[in-house]
Amino acid sequence: MNKPLLFGLILFSLGVQIGLQMYLSNRKVQIKEEQQELHLEVLFAQEHDHKEEITSLKLPYAHMKFSNKGGALSDLTYLRNMDGDMQEFVILAADNAQEREQQAFLVALDDKTPYHYELAGVEETEIGHTISYQHVGHGADIQKQFFVHKDKQQIDLKLTVKPHATTKVRLLWPSPVLKGLGEDEVLDGFALSKKDDFSKITQKKINSMQYAQPILFGVEDKYFVYAMTADPQHFTQRGYFKDVDKRLLAILESGEIQEETTWSVSFYCGPKQAAAMGLVDSRLEKVFDYGFFGFIAKPLLKFLRWVNGIVHNYGFAILLVTLLLKLILLPFTWSSARKMKRLQEYQRKMEYLQQKYKHNKEALDAARMELMQKDGLPLGGCLTALLPIPFLVALQSGLSNSLELYRAPFVFWIKDLSAADPYYVLPFLMTVFFLLSGAMGGKSARQNIGAFIMAIVMFALTSNLAAGLCLCIVANIGLHVLQTALQKAIDA
Repeated sequence: MNKPLLFGLILFSLGVQIGLQMYLSNRKVQIKEEQQELHLEVLFAQEHDHKEEITSLKLPYAHMKFSNKGGALSDLTYLRNMDGDMQEFVILAADNAQEREQQAFLVALDDKTPYHYELAGVEETEIGHTISYQHVGHGADIQKQFFVHKDKQQIDLKLTVKPHATTKVRLLWPSPVLKGLGEDEVLDGFALSKKDDFSKITQKKINSMQYAQPILFGVEDKYFVYAMTADPQHFTQRGYFKDVDKRLLAILESGEIQEETTWSVSFYCGPKQAAAMGLVDSRLEKVFDYGFFGFIAKPLLKFLRWVNGIVHNYGFAILLVTLLLKLILLPFTWSSARKMKRLQEYQRKMEYLQQKYKHNKEALDAARMELMQKDGLPLGGCLTALLPIPFLVALQSGLSNSLELYRAPFVFWIKDLSAADPYYVLPFLMTVFFLLSGAMGGKSARQNIGAFIMAIVMFALTSNLAAGLCLCIVANIGLHVLQTALQKAIDA
């Protein structure tokens, strides 16, 4: 072996060994960091009680209240204009925060966490509001400066901590909890790693889960999200959650600091709406659970919102979008229905032949061959019949967690499309259409009995379904009945 080649191999081997050692060393540090005990409790310093001073902000999309107690966001009410009716959604309120630590963007230390701050200033500009707090003593000197954007649902926090002793700093904020949802409320935590690995965890499975240096981290309920979206000075060394009564607490923890340190951290505090989240961070769209057909659900929801902008009623928008989908898929479903009819006729003829020649196998085989040569074997009907299913499933999965349906009226008795039909009109219509569909399909008596039982089961399943989802199902089955009747009249 020549010397240059030998020398190259030696260098390559050394490089591999050094790289492997560095990886294992970093991995050990990461494991050690992840195995550290979680700091779930906040020990507040003993302080004299101070009068609470509230700073209220009225923004185009929300009303907010900041308090000098905790130097934090204490109240948040989301606003929505529903066709001239201004609706309010309380998703953070001081009266439902049972503990001090449930203030949004509270700063906690390893020991003697301050709770009372002084309001250092309030300023308004064309693009937003600035609110500044400061605290001197009790473990550290702390300055907190919030900047609340007017044109997007983003809050920037500039945090400066001068510790009196070595400490770690934690940022805490509670999950949004929408009043009125009750048992329908769902709380989750989520995190996005540097490797673009997104994970979501339910409140029941929080336990001791922690995430090393997440680049996106937050908590959500059924319709709203509070999340850290930007951390340019790398405040976050790890993130974890705490399960508290009827609420989930998100915690970001810094590394140890011994001297004055400043960080800037940005947050999204708003609804699960792609347009609103996209103004702050497009990665937030990962919190949506579109299901397997997400690539279809996304454009369908956008189109639904566009249609609603014209008709100003989400119920009618759902009907129109369902009708349009039916028209687009009509050539396929029409062809499928004809093929299915031919298949049924073929099966009836085949059953007749089996009965006629049940004792003569050779005659039966000859008759089968003659039937296949004469009529052909009708195939493909089942496959084309399945084509509409991805679109219907995508639309329904997109609507299931859509804020647009919450407290959105439809007609007379339906005041909220996200709630079940109070008088079961839509489930009843669905049952009637289901039975009509079976009766028009030329099924046998046994099949009709099965269809009747299935219709009763469907009624029970859809009775507690959101009216918007039930409306989508009713429209699909109703249009299928109409198509079947029309096709039957044309082919007669």
